[in-house]
Amino acid sequence: MENLTSNEAIMDLRWNFLFKPFEELLVNKTILEIAPYDGWFRRNFLNLPPKELHVVELNPSAINVLRGPKFSEDIDKDLFTVHDADIHLKLYEFAPKQFEVIICSGFLYHTPHVLWITEGIARLKPEYVFIETFGDEFGFLPEDVNGPGMRQSDHKCVPVNLAIPKLMQIDWFKSLGYEILQEVDTSHADLSLDIKSDDPARNYFNLWKKEYGIWFKRVD
Repeated sequence: MENLTSNEAIMDLRWNFLFKPFEELLVNKTILEIAPYDGWFRRNFLNLPPKELHVVELNPSAINVLRGPKFSEDIDKDLFTVHDADIHLKLYEFAPKQFEVIICSGFLYHTPHVLWITEGIARLKPEYVFIETFGDEFGFLPEDVNGPGMRQSDHKCVPVNLAIPKLMQIDWFKSLGYEILQEVDTSHADLSLDIKSDDPARNYFNLWKKEYGIWFKRVD
């Protein structure tokens, strides 16, 4: 991590915690990543490689990054598709079993329609689902986590800062035909990098450690 910025080091750490131990579930699979923002994990996914990688993103600045030169070099464009759309609608346009793996990392606290998204994911019947979000640590999320600029919904008048309890999220997925494959504990994550006290990345890292990650497997 010596040559990485603090943000880049954190994102690498997230990959190592959330996805690297589960790479065998991702290799040669058709993957959908929900709201990847600037697509930091995209190169990691494509290097596995997958059969296909699809991303759905609504934020215009993120779309520009995803389609811009920063991430367009050295990738197989036949494997990568960007869907510029509202995920709340797009999830219900895809065909069931179109994707073998669906990644929903750091998104559910940006929408007031958590159950709608959860049911939309289950409707597609992927073999594996990964969810990473806030839960029991918060009732209402801090503004810097979910300010107006971060909300992924056309219904911006609706408050979006309510965290869904972990057990409720698990029960929803179980009722929709999924079982827990593995929980990911990020609470003991540590960076081999000093972050200055006034660096926003320090607050981001400390908040991320309070998220929970769960890999689900479809029960046939």
